[in-house]
Amino acid sequence: MFLKDPVKDLNVVYYNISKPLMFMIGVAVVATVASIFFVQPLISYITEMVSMSAYTVR
Repeated sequence: MFLKDPVKDLNVVYYNISKPLMFMIGVAVVATVASIFFVQPLISYITEMVSMSAYTVR
């Protein structure tokens, strides 16, 4: 869907770089970077709520 057939011309280097493929890679990068910043506070909040509920394993 996103990839083109290889061209035998050796001067063409980026024949599979298309706008939809670059968009999908960009969305994946943004989602990965955003998840780094959102997951840690979420885990801290969940840990705090569980410890306040006295449901801790001893």
